[in-house]
Amino acid sequence: MKVRQFFIVMAALALCACEKRNAEPAVVPEVSSDAVFAYFKEINAVPRPSMHEDKIRAYLKDFAQKQGLRCREAGGNIIIYKDATAGMENVPTAVLQTHMDMVCVAAEGYNIDFLTTGIEQETVGGYIQSKGNRTSLGADNGIGMAIVLAILESREVKHGPLECLFTWNEESGMSGAAALEPGILTGKYMLNIDSEEDGFLLVGTAGSVSVNASKTFTPEAVPKNHYSFMIRVSGLAGGHSGVKINDGGANANKLIADFLAGEPIDYRLVSLEGGSVANAITTQSTAIVLVPVDDASAFLEHFDHFMAAAKAKYQDVDLDMSCEAHNIIGTLQCLPTEASDCLIGGLSASPQGVIEWSSVVEGIFELSNNIGIVQTEPDNWYVREMPRGFNMPGLERVADGIVAAFDGADVTLTDRFAPWSPDINGSLITYAQEVYRGMHDYPINLFIVGGGVEASMFSVTYPDMQIICYGPTILDAHTIRERVEIKTVDNVWKYTLHLLGEMSELK
Repeated sequence: MKVRQFFIVMAALALCACEKRNAEPAVVPEVSSDAVFAYFKEINAVPRPSMHEDKIRAYLKDFAQKQGLRCREAGGNIIIYKDATAGMENVPTAVLQTHMDMVCVAAEGYNIDFLTTGIEQETVGGYIQSKGNRTSLGADNGIGMAIVLAILESREVKHGPLECLFTWNEESGMSGAAALEPGILTGKYMLNIDSEEDGFLLVGTAGSVSVNASKTFTPEAVPKNHYSFMIRVSGLAGGHSGVKINDGGANANKLIADFLAGEPIDYRLVSLEGGSVANAITTQSTAIVLVPVDDASAFLEHFDHFMAAAKAKYQDVDLDMSCEAHNIIGTLQCLPTEASDCLIGGLSASPQGVIEWSSVVEGIFELSNNIGIVQTEPDNWYVREMPRGFNMPGLERVADGIVAAFDGADVTLTDRFAPWSPDINGSLITYAQEVYRGMHDYPINLFIVGGGVEASMFSVTYPDMQIICYGPTILDAHTIRERVEIKTVDNVWKYTLHLLGEMSELK
């Protein structure tokens, strides 16, 4: 998932000012959070890119066996069960939910195989980050998993019956949540520990759909009297496409496509590559193009002029934008004009960033889109974009427009899920606010975000289940700058223990 507080703060809601409960809350023992950080380090040592969760599944099964806990696999998800502690057998069953996968991003020039290599981490100034900021951290959602494992291991934490659900492929399609069939879970109350701002309770998310465009072609020989140029945009701020999209930064795929779409010189496209996941704003993209010898100087001038304007436009967000163009050798084939025009035309016609701002909540989009992945192979190209929206008609309209933009390509819509809008007056959300206020003597903030959470899927499969989403402060998720604030992990650990330990009061 992924969220950030500036995406709306609904602290002004009257519900936030709920009074303390009249009855004395249950006594919740103080339990150290040390095990959380130990498990987070273990989890990070396990490779777990989206769609490649076999190793982390094996880790969880081994954990359950060592702890003597019942474990099952359902729809590719792992569920670990734990009986209630003494005296809490009649407390409602709680579902603790996190996801196994992570968005894998590496610094430019840093070679790592995320399928075989885990994440090295270090502590810097009160935060945990990847070592040297060389990769994304995986705090999203590894830190949530670590909290759940520490609860499952503990003999001190008080709780009712637990169903701990670890889903797969949350980041690129919520496949695990979609595969979970009715009747698998019995708990009525779910605690989703997959939000990214301590002191905030998530009460709404945007929906999204993946637009996948592809086209096969027969490559053509390089025409005579042409130079090969590599053009490249890199160093963009990037970030989660449901969150950082509001900042108004650039997308490297979009910049190169817009430049080529408006280029008057008759170039030929050899390749265009940018992005690895649909839900992260593309920070670097590279194209190889063929330009007539006589037009080479003019082409470079056009590129420099276009990118200088882009740097000026996005300077407040993309401080480290780098644009380069230089001659290369060794190009043997190129795309036929029809395939090239379809790709560049489709990308240029696709919107990028905020399409429409919310009229209800300041500072967040109503509709947006991200051009996440562009890949070219010797005989085909592929694009994946991810529009998001807080209303389904608008979301469908954006998706249909992208489909139309890639006229002549094969286009499919996948991984569609609706916006999530829970009842903020429901018993679980009310209870969660009361517990927080009882701990801190001030209210927890309610907010909505442009990112998605699996609650939107669960609310369809389990319509009677009530769900809350919360978590520690994670900054710059889905980037090499991702880091989690240590003190907020401890805060969320304590909050979770109170939610579980006082659940007999949940009405």
